[in-house]
Amino acid sequence: MSATIRIYDYAANVGVDITDVDSIVFRTTNADSTNQDLSVGSLIIPLSGTAYSYEKVLRMHVDWSVGATEKVSNLQAFCLSSAADTTGVGFSVGTAEEWAAPIATDSQKATLNFLAKDTRDPILLTPADQKYGLGAGDHIQIADLGAIGDFIVLQMDVLSTATVGDFQNTYGFLRFYIRYDIEEN
Repeated sequence: MSATIRIYDYAANVGVDITDVDSIVFRTTNADSTNQDLSVGSLIIPLSGTAYSYEKVLRMHVDWSVGATEKVSNLQAFCLSSAADTTGVGFSVGTAEEWAAPIATDSQKATLNFLAKDTRDPILLTPADQKYGLGAGDHIQIADLGAIGDFIVLQMDVLSTATVGDFQNTYGFLRFYIRYDIEEN
């Protein structure tokens, strides 16, 4: 039996809009939404100053198969990017223990440079030595589809010096990864 980590996208536009983004397609936009339509909500380069996306709030959940006995631990997030120079565009990341409605001003949670959070320096979402499991035992017990670890908060900022175009075609790709350990019983 196995455990699968699922990524949920939390938005506050109508209560808490939780969308499963296990396909790892999510957007930072000028709207508090889980909408993945690329034709709406694009950030506009400001004439001066900085334009901020709404914070993108993600959290991992464990989908346990019937009879699963594994334990999940060491949940981490990191970025891989081909973007060598992102002049005028920034991506910030941070964590939060509690959910709060996303904001479209300078985030107080997403304060770290996401492009620098690679495999050598990932964001830790759970203590490395803390185990999570479905049943009773030497771990923290969570329910099926139970939340695990901290919330991940991402935000994009665009300065007036940014290059016109979409990020991937202008700067290169940006990929968000989750890794974790599975311990068999």
